Amino acid sequence: MKYNFDQVTDRSHTDATKWYVVQETLDIPDVTPLWIADMDFAVSDPIQAALKKRMECPAYGYTERGPIYTQVMADWFNRRYQYGADPEMMMMSTGVMYSVSAAIRLFSQEGDKILIPTPAYEPFVDKTLSNRRVPTLCPMHEEDGYYTLDFEDMEKKIDEQTKIFILCNPQNPTGRVYTKTELEQIAAFCEKHQLKIIADEIHADFVFDGQFTPIININDYTRQNTIACVSCTKSFNLAGLKISGVIIKNPELFQAFKAEAVNVGIASINIFALEAMKAAYQFSEDWMDQLLEYIKANRDYADEFFRTRLPMIKTRKPEGTYFFWLDMRDCGIEWEKLNQTCIEEGHVYLSEGKFFGEDYLGFERLNLASPRAQLQTGLEKLEKMVLAHQK
Repeated sequence: MKYNFDQVTDRSHTDATKWYVVQETLDIPDVTPLWIADMDFAVSDPIQAALKKRMECPAYGYTERGPIYTQVMADWFNRRYQYGADPEMMMMSTGVMYSVSAAIRLFSQEGDKILIPTPAYEPFVDKTLSNRRVPTLCPMHEEDGYYTLDFEDMEKKIDEQTKIFILCNPQNPTGRVYTKTELEQIAAFCEKHQLKIIADEIHADFVFDGQFTPIININDYTRQNTIACVSCTKSFNLAGLKISGVIIKNPELFQAFKAEAVNVGIASINIFALEAMKAAYQFSEDWMDQLLEYIKANRDYADEFFRTRLPMIKTRKPEGTYFFWLDMRDCGIEWEKLNQTCIEEGHVYLSEGKFFGEDYLGFERLNLASPRAQLQTGLEKLEKMVLAHQK
């Protein structure tokens, strides 16, 4: 069926974080939220139908997590990305970051170092610190908004206490999708230094240019040493239901991770999340394909907007994810006050650059996953604010 992603879904007063913050915590009217990483689109009809059908039985007791769930997940990733995933070597988790945290504990010791390229999703650093490990931050090389890993810098910073490399691909917030050649370089680097690879691949379904390649398939070393974290929640707008998947090809690592996940409780999935995931992976591929085209059009619209109307904001069209990474350091606004200025003067709520690293004051991340009218409103507000600060 044909889906209408221009249709506005009113999420106000539903405690949706994206909207709650701007409507309930700010004393500022009419703020357009283009920040947190979920989407303002209704989920697919099959997902809605599956949840309604399960609710018809008014008993919500303990539920078996049978093989069908990892099977539909494996089918999706094998069909779309040639993952070669074995459903018996996959498991469900309540969330990607819970899986990342469990992997950090399992494959390193307190005081060990975790290598994290930046700009980076802040919870990578938070989970490293909360597990009493040491984050080694390695700024990526940037040229005209195009970010690549700085292997020379990583070589300088690595030592014998470094045990894990955290890979985010597609990359949040820059929108990079690493090429196979880049992944081969990462694999060689990790093998040289005997690092486990924790791969956050939650945005795998959002690739516009190029092709997503799972690092776990690059060579025998990555097959034996990668913990890949995936999820339907980003792709199908289900973040509130708390479900994700973990793919491991090394049997010994898989059994160790499974035991840790059960021990800390992240393998316990609620019944509505199970139903939603099954309906997503089995019956919602047409919705996903249409969504991808819609967000790609949003991306192209925003790219033209920045190039023609806000050239002082340096951007690079993202290859993947649904984010635009904005370098606003030449906008005439004090970097430390940029995010607050966007909210108070621009009435648009973006994700602050320093959330992705202290080096990124003056940057903002913009979420493209909204109906076009909402995105246009936010961009026009941003334009009005920025132009008011031009001298």
